[in-house]
Amino acid sequence: MKKWLKRLATLVLLLIVGMVLLGGFAWWRAGAELAKVYTITDAPLPMADADLDRGRHLFASRGCAECHGADGHGEFDIDAGPVFQARSANISPTGLGDRYDANGLAAVIRHGIRDDGTTLIFMPAPDWAEMSDRDTADLVAYVQTLSPVGSPRERSSVGPLGRVLWLFGQIDPLLPATIIDHGPRQRGAPVAAASAEYGAYLVPMCQGCHLPNLVGGIEIEPGAPKSANINRAEGGLADWSEADFITSMRTGKRPDGTDIANVMPWRTVGAMNDTELQALWAYLGKPSSTMSSEKN
Repeated sequence: MKKWLKRLATLVLLLIVGMVLLGGFAWWRAGAELAKVYTITDAPLPMADADLDRGRHLFASRGCAECHGADGHGEFDIDAGPVFQARSANISPTGLGDRYDANGLAAVIRHGIRDDGTTLIFMPAPDWAEMSDRDTADLVAYVQTLSPVGSPRERSSVGPLGRVLWLFGQIDPLLPATIIDHGPRQRGAPVAAASAEYGAYLVPMCQGCHLPNLVGGIEIEPGAPKSANINRAEGGLADWSEADFITSMRTGKRPDGTDIANVMPWRTVGAMNDTELQALWAYLGKPSSTMSSEKN
């Protein structure tokens, strides 16, 4: 009996030591990534002919207003205890001050980095890493027109458990700059048409939750429904028509009248114009193998 208890105590001690070592390594590894400074060498944005109306549309339909509020004050706070505290920034002049010029804002959007070159936390920059130079300039120009509002907000932070989960790839994109190609390049966009090609340009903002092949199955928030299979080639959105899809994105209701969970940002998607929604619908019908290879 004593020998058995001694072995159990040894195992418990080893387990505790292992957990401490793992936690320490995760804390150090995440800390190193949080402190890493990235240098962005993209060409300056074409700001001279920026289209503010297009920028306003992009702000509403690409998720900016969903997270930061229509006026940029910073819309949400999520306190996940030892995992993380996520807070959307105030992106009005009150929050940004004079720290970001147009190209600095482009680095936030497409590279997920702050003005000091370090990674942001939970900014879904991978969704927009390939946003065209033209669209980025229009969006940035609109952000620069926002009026001062609210007050500066506390930064998002990552707790010890969050760092361990990140180490094992369970929280993505916790540190967006770590998974983005920062190489300088010109970024273009296909012709805006109701085509799968244009849909491929738009769909990255869906793939973070629904996966590159769009079959879903991810629990976005504890207790929330898992992300749906929206891959029409894999049985997703069965019995839906293009008109059903567009109506659902604009009303938050499925064709059968049930509500789409609010964890799905249908208001953002619904702010897209008809051509954009038709292009997304066309892309959702592509084979999974093609989708996976096109993810940025």
